[in-house]
Amino acid sequence: MERSTKYNEWRTGEWIGIAIIAIAMVAAVFIIAGCGGHPDEAASGASSAVVVASSGAAVAPAQGTSQPQGSASGEGLAAVSADSLPPDVAVAVEDTLVDAGGSVEIKAQGSPDVVAVTLSDGVGKKQPYTYDSASDTWKVFYRVPLRAQRVALSTTATTATHRWRRVWLFLNAHREAQAAAPAETAAPDSSTRP
Repeated sequence: MERSTKYNEWRTGEWIGIAIIAIAMVAAVFIIAGCGGHPDEAASGASSAVVVASSGAAVAPAQGTSQPQGSASGEGLAAVSADSLPPDVAVAVEDTLVDAGGSVEIKAQGSPDVVAVTLSDGVGKKQPYTYDSASDTWKVFYRVPLRAQRVALSTTATTATHRWRRVWLFLNAHREAQAAAPAETAAPDSSTRP
């Protein structure tokens, strides 16, 4: 009796294993068949593509292409257009080694859709750039703090549709002239001693 119970348990386990394998095979067939797509979507699917943005949300095809009907993840789809792209901006300075306490001119070039450019040093000082149409550049002057050794400046370009891009500029401040002056005045005067 004990032997037949073990045999029945073994047969039941065998049937469960076969059932799991069969279910996996059926699922694989459905997955493979789904990758081929439907014949009516093949023509429209050739000119469209879904792009995944860096935030992880799916974005619909660009203007002029068709969007697939009945997509599985229809949530979060938005049309891609030139207005939805962030601007491009490049920042330049004549030299990254600057005098502490001195001023430096910073120039930025932006894509044609840029309407405002702002400089920030992270200490609460925000300054707007001014646009120079003759040179097609944005310009601003920045005063380097006296006690600075390294300054991190961010430049943010913004479009009319409130898209933005931020780039960083790092300045190294030196204080050779200022360090020498206090050392001379700090020397004790030996002539006044008794």
